[in-house]
Amino acid sequence: MWPPLRENGTTIGFIGVNNPRPCIHDDAHVRVLLQHSNEDLLQSLQMGFWSIRRDQGRASRMIVNDTIEKVLEFEQSDTPVQRYSYWYDRIPEEERKTVDRALEQMRTDGTVVQVCFPWNHLRLGRVTL
Repeated sequence: MWPPLRENGTTIGFIGVNNPRPCIHDDAHVRVLLQHSNEDLLQSLQMGFWSIRRDQGRASRMIVNDTIEKVLEFEQSDTPVQRYSYWYDRIPEEERKTVDRALEQMRTDGTVVQVCFPWNHLRLGRVTL
């Protein structure tokens, strides 16, 4: 779920991205959103964005925009595989089943799932994602 767009304290809309069911594994829309011109829009809204790819037989990958890179304190040189590992390894062990279920439900059903969970930020300690 994306945060709401607000103007003068009033919610005026939301931004969302969803794949049609026939294209559920196509991440082209994510790459378009992360192009420089659209990145400016996301930055001006102070919106973080990430996409996770978990393909069977391959290491999981995380694609992020600059906002998430800064908030989660990724290194610019980190690969998508390193970013996924860094993110996932900081989920408390007792919360991983919840996150795994949500990711699997999105992958298999193609449904949108919202999940909030604690995450161990390197500098800030336990925060909620």
